Amino acid sequence: TLRAQIFARLGITEADRPLFMSFVANNFRLKGLTPLIAALARSRSQGRPVFLIVAGAGKSGRYRLLARRLNVHERIVFLGPVRHVQNVLTISEVAVLPTFYDPSSRFILEALAAGRPVITTRYNGAADLFVDKVHGRVVDSPDNIEALAEAITHFSDESNIRAASQAIVADDLRKKVCVDRVAGQLIELYERILAHRGERRY
Repeated sequence: TLRAQIFARLGITEADRPLFMSFVANNFRLKGLTPLIAALARSRSQGRPVFLIVAGAGKSGRYRLLARRLNVHERIVFLGPVRHVQNVLTISEVAVLPTFYDPSSRFILEALAAGRPVITTRYNGAADLFVDKVHGRVVDSPDNIEALAEAITHFSDESNIRAASQAIVADDLRKKVCVDRVAGQLIELYERILAHRGERRY
């Protein structure tokens, strides 16, 4: 299984009680993997040890070197491309995407739909669909390493993960962030914009 592969690559067992956070993207630079690795290095565990799962088609060489330089290389596993994001979300307890830009991250939407707390930035349109400090954390900028590290530290406490997950379920965020629904809303918005332009043209 994927979980067994990750455990083997990290050299850990269930007895280590790892807490997995996941980052899924293809453009590692744009989606903030550099500040995420830096924040992981500055974070402090308030319970179980935190490990980061990185998935996507981005080139990992420079990020592996950064992780080694910051001495967190033993806490990060690079999976490469994955066919189904849900497979990663099943293993991880928190989704992290400190993006510099994203109209509305599908990864974050799918994480919320799966009941997972999320950490992202205000540059992610999906941040408008959940409540900061209730369902997850919204950092003002991916360059704010301290705030990002604090968010990771916050969710290293199982009770904080549990509280956010319960709020996601109680507030029925799965229905609110349904990818198809969000896509439909975007289409409606584009249609209104085009219609408005047509009215102005004629």
